[in-house]
Amino acid sequence: MAGFQSGSVVGLLAAPAMLAWGGVQRPFLVFGVLGVAWAATWAFTATTFPRQSKRVNEQELVLIENGSAVVQVTETPSGKSDKEGVETKTKTKTKTEERVPLKTLLRAPPVLACIFANFVNNWGYFILLAWMPLYFKQHLGLELAKSAQFSALPWFAMAITGVFAGVFADWLINVKRVSRTTTRKITQGIGFVGPALGLLVLTFTTTPTGALAALTFAVACTAFTQAGFLVNFAVRVGACPNLQRCLLPRLFERTTRAVCSIANTAVTLTGVLAPLTNTSQTHCCSYSTPTLADSKD
Repeated sequence: MAGFQSGSVVGLLAAPAMLAWGGVQRPFLVFGVLGVAWAATWAFTATTFPRQSKRVNEQELVLIENGSAVVQVTETPSGKSDKEGVETKTKTKTKTEERVPLKTLLRAPPVLACIFANFVNNWGYFILLAWMPLYFKQHLGLELAKSAQFSALPWFAMAITGVFAGVFADWLINVKRVSRTTTRKITQGIGFVGPALGLLVLTFTTTPTGALAALTFAVACTAFTQAGFLVNFAVRVGACPNLQRCLLPRLFERTTRAVCSIANTAVTLTGVLAPLTNTSQTHCCSYSTPTLADSKD
């Protein structure tokens, strides 16, 4: 996930130069071309499972599959489960037997919790991503290039913190013998409470440096959700005991992909609703909100 936030950093730093170079359409053109090129590269090189990739050696494969990665589980004629990354002649169940009704998924409390957590987490994420440069420019009185640089730092901190969050979660589980459920709750709690505290502190800041520190803390803490609810979308059987108890273990990998799809559908709604809601609130309250640049005068 560190690469995900690193893209935000590169985009925020590169956009002002592109605007100065070719106008408002230049960032859209450059990012669009790069996106198409990456999609083509992904289509020709990516594989469904690590075992299918020619670029993954045996040592890497052992590390990946022993680290709770999703692997292909097939059922042999003897009834034993076997991990395979290529097609084999196995005894499989019919599609009717493997299909899980949507209402069954939506009635499972862990599924609803994952969807709700994803929705709430990304509501704040998209507001910060869309409005942070504008906040630094309009409220703090910074020029566009400086505003972009200030906006990039929180996302860089998030990329670093996301790596730490994963190491921290592994330490709790493997060293301190904390249960996976408790570990998820701890990291998810940090990922929700930390940003809330940072944004509350932001309302009392009076300098650009203080505002940057508060926002950096808030965004960095958000990365802990990657070791919280987000792990449930990329695990193998046994790594998420609560979800496994609610759904048939035999169908766990299949339902995990379905839950991820449903949750990401909810996330797309936040990408539309969160900026719109924030826009209405900004227009409603902008008449009474002085800027730090005004206070300096």
